[in-house]
Amino acid sequence: SFSKNTLKGVQLALKQAKENGINIQLETKNNSGSPGKAVQNMNDLVKDRSIMAVLGEVSSAMSLTIAPIAQQAQIPMVTPTSTLILLPSPPPLIIR
Repeated sequence: SFSKNTLKGVQLALKQAKENGINIQLETKNNSGSPGKAVQNMNDLVKDRSIMAVLGEVSSAMSLTIAPIAQQAQIPMVTPTSTLILLPSPPPLIIR
């Protein structure tokens, strides 16, 4: 699936970063396509002081659901595959 391929790409990038002396820990969450679960996952992530950024959502609809949480918590969110332009404006912490 699309999210699995995205995860494989992220894992490859993290492996390459580690080979260059940059160690980044990855924590994954699965919302199973549920907006409620996506909100719960994002709320859990922003409460964790060790989380520096969020990579995801893969869908525009889910990105719109969780972007305000990331924005309010001042945690950068990169959504590598969302195409919808209606993300929070101005989106200094939400990158599409």
